[in-house]
Amino acid sequence: MDEQSMEYSESDLNLELETLRKRVIKAQKPLTIAIIGQHGCGKSSFLNTVMAVLRGEYHENALVGNFEDEGEHVTRRLTRYPKTRYLDESSVEDFTQKWPTFVDMMGFQNAGDEGVRKILDSIINGCFKDGTKLNTSLRNKRDVGDFLQQFYYGEEISRKVDRIIFVASAISRELPCELIRALVSQAMDGGRDVPIFGVLTHADKVQERDPDFVGKFKRSLGLNDQRFLLCSNYCDNIPPQENRVPRVEVPIARFLQQVLNPSRHVFQEKPDYVEYVRRRINVPLKVVLEYTLFLLFSFIFTTKHILWFLFILVLITLLTKFFLRLFLHYRPEDLNLRVGTMLKRCLDHE
Repeated sequence: MDEQSMEYSESDLNLELETLRKRVIKAQKPLTIAIIGQHGCGKSSFLNTVMAVLRGEYHENALVGNFEDEGEHVTRRLTRYPKTRYLDESSVEDFTQKWPTFVDMMGFQNAGDEGVRKILDSIINGCFKDGTKLNTSLRNKRDVGDFLQQFYYGEEISRKVDRIIFVASAISRELPCELIRALVSQAMDGGRDVPIFGVLTHADKVQERDPDFVGKFKRSLGLNDQRFLLCSNYCDNIPPQENRVPRVEVPIARFLQQVLNPSRHVFQEKPDYVEYVRRRINVPLKVVLEYTLFLLFSFIFTTKHILWFLFILVLITLLTKFFLRLFLHYRPEDLNLRVGTMLKRCLDHE
């Protein structure tokens, strides 16, 4: 029988929540779970419903809605929700346990270009700080201060993603295939294989079930039944004092048991320290080399000594070889160092 058509009791919900708490107790660390999806798929509503299941009452933690005139959605920045932001220490048992951190963000367009892949890769590898606005400018450049801060602090600024939940709408009838392919590629083809789960929302609004659409969704993400959920969400106008709805919460509680299953591991290849440094820097190679060369040429023209010039020339060669190895995915024609421009800057300071 379809789980959405079943009726559940309060005792059913309590049983599932107890099983869920046991999963959290067994956790070795608080998992970081990224909620990713297209615009308007019910992603933030799903996250609010998940947090309502864990807390016991509904609150609009993740903003829901869109601006009608501009057609833009409310969620614009990457936002992390650790347990302190969605649980009440005084009312939740086992608050000290390793409850997960959820990551919400703007909805993506159905695209799989290099810019989207870079953003997804940075999200999965924990390269964006809380509050980062994932707009178009982030695809191409990073603030130098942010880069230095992230390189210095490393994992203290952000956490790598341990689970991905991809959300789509059951009433859309069109899958964001390009976005899904980009996500699967970044989650499964890198140095870390991150488990992917899939959710179809708006089950209560579907007039007639389409098994072909559901099957296509599951196949595109490589899902089995345990990593798939067809669900309904709480909406943002439910009063906080409203009684719990087992019909909504039981399927989500069961799904979260699978997401938090400690037997699922993120496969991590043996660390490649060159790749680690490259990811921590996470800025275009040309920016790094431009700043390096600018400083070196400034030093050369300041000293005006031929021996220093030869020494610096050798040093530039060695540094260039090092950075080329560090950023193997950049082609030489992409470097665009603009050495002539930098030389002109140095001469202008003379």
